[in-house]
Amino acid sequence: MACSRVTGPERLAFANRENLSKQTVLKIGNTPSDLKQREFMKELRARERVTMETCKGLIAALDDHNEKTYEGGWEYLLKWYRDTTRNNI
Repeated sequence: MACSRVTGPERLAFANRENLSKQTVLKIGNTPSDLKQREFMKELRARERVTMETCKGLIAALDDHNEKTYEGGWEYLLKWYRDTTRNNI
């Protein structure tokens, strides 16, 4: 059996030498390991949101200006990197 990456139900296509039942097709992607992987990815996305906000705050704190911004923190980091590596390359 061959199955392409599907972006939506209208794009689903199968090819094989045997007849597939609708029930068999509907079970694809619903095994316990598939469900476990989806739950794991959901947990990672939740952690990512918290981590991203923390990192953005730390980067903003590096801004040289009175009003700290994320963009200003990146400017500081870029300048620091250039100054640090200028004579080492």
